[in-house]
Amino acid sequence: MIIQKRLLYGKGWHLSLEGYRVEIVAVHRGEEILKDDATVGELQDGDWLEITPVVKDDGKERLSFVTYDALPSHLSWQD
Repeated sequence: MIIQKRLLYGKGWHLSLEGYRVEIVAVHRGEEILKDDATVGELQDGDWLEITPVVKDDGKERLSFVTYDALPSHLSWQD
């Protein structure tokens, strides 16, 4: 599973996200925007990820309305 996977944002372009949980909402592959795992398959060289921070609001988690671009290497893939 890649879409809707929650991971920690490590080192990357968005310093304000470092150490925060984010959720993958899409994979950008060339000119395509892939939003389901069946279409994504496995990540490929050159893929970009569209991610959104996981926000705690009154003790509940929700997704931010803001999305960011990231490379797979910006995320911590350890379970």
